[in-house]
Amino acid sequence: MDYSQSKALGDVGERRVGEVLEHYRKTVGWMSHHSDVLLSVGSMTAQLDHLLIDRRGVLILEVKTWNDAWIRGTADESKWTVGYGKSRHRIQNPLKQLSSQRNALTKALRDAGCAIHPDALQSVIVFVGTDTSGLELDSESRRRVTTIEGLPGYLAERQACAPVMFGDVGMITAVHEKLLGLNRSRDPEVQARHAAYRQGLRGERKAPPVHARQAAAPPPVRRQPSGYAPARSSYSYHVQAKTRASYAGVQAAVIAAMVLIALLLICIVPTAMKNVITGMGRDLGAQSGSGTGAQPQQPIQPAKPTLEQAKSVLRTVAPDVYEHAAHLDAPSVVDGLDGTATFTWEYVSQPTPRSAVVKKFALTLRADGSIGGMTASD
Repeated sequence: MDYSQSKALGDVGERRVGEVLEHYRKTVGWMSHHSDVLLSVGSMTAQLDHLLIDRRGVLILEVKTWNDAWIRGTADESKWTVGYGKSRHRIQNPLKQLSSQRNALTKALRDAGCAIHPDALQSVIVFVGTDTSGLELDSESRRRVTTIEGLPGYLAERQACAPVMFGDVGMITAVHEKLLGLNRSRDPEVQARHAAYRQGLRGERKAPPVHARQAAAPPPVRRQPSGYAPARSSYSYHVQAKTRASYAGVQAAVIAAMVLIALLLICIVPTAMKNVITGMGRDLGAQSGSGTGAQPQQPIQPAKPTLEQAKSVLRTVAPDVYEHAAHLDAPSVVDGLDGTATFTWEYVSQPTPRSAVVKKFALTLRADGSIGGMTASD
């Protein structure tokens, strides 16, 4: 089906929906009906097939028309599949299309000073000539889908159950007049932008024709006959010979310089290495004290734990010893070779109220102040 046939079929479906809406308008009264509304909101355009304005609010109707077709899809999918005969093709999810139309209409009315409550704006897809039983929709999405056969019942249920959003005819008239001013369906520039959007161009400029962008063609290459060789003049031979001679001279100078550097390295490097080795031997002899009278270097003594560290640890691990030590600040100290120190205190212990015993408590600390061992003895 080409574009002209598709558009003609679509026009038939929109006309059938319009007839149902006109019958509804005559039955209900207090209603305004608009068809083929083209909105321009900033850089965005939106075409609304039908708009119904009554006491229940504003209803957008998007019409999808095929001939003896079926449709498959879910609310979350970006594309739905339409099939008729042996043909299959993918279309934009109409529910997402409705959301874009709602946003465009809301913004257009607000910018025109006629903001309406979000609940006063509803939308529905009307399928013509299409089996919708294959759609897998939740209850909320299902309420936004109907067919041309189910549209009268949908409108009747809306009239009976939907809350009243516009309490008087004045509000209906105000929205009706704003929509008359917002409709750009007769504006050629907006029509062109919307057509570009529908074709996927979204208003981008087309690239210039290929012939306008092609660079100038390079001049043709002259092909010489087979076996052709250009003649060389005596001047070219003279220049080439002079160039070869100059290159040979430079090459000889580089080789001579490399030979000279090699001779210098052979003569100088052994002597320098000998001096370095001799100097290292002297330094080692001086460090060892051989023949120089120098004193050997004293080893660095490791740090020892302090009395204050020992008292602090004693107070934590043996508070009774700390309280009854005979000479808390003057314990006997024995330093170990590994940087440890053992502190020994004498203290008075009273196992019974009438007896007292003098005991010893030894605490060994490592160089970092950690406990190396503890011993209690009589």
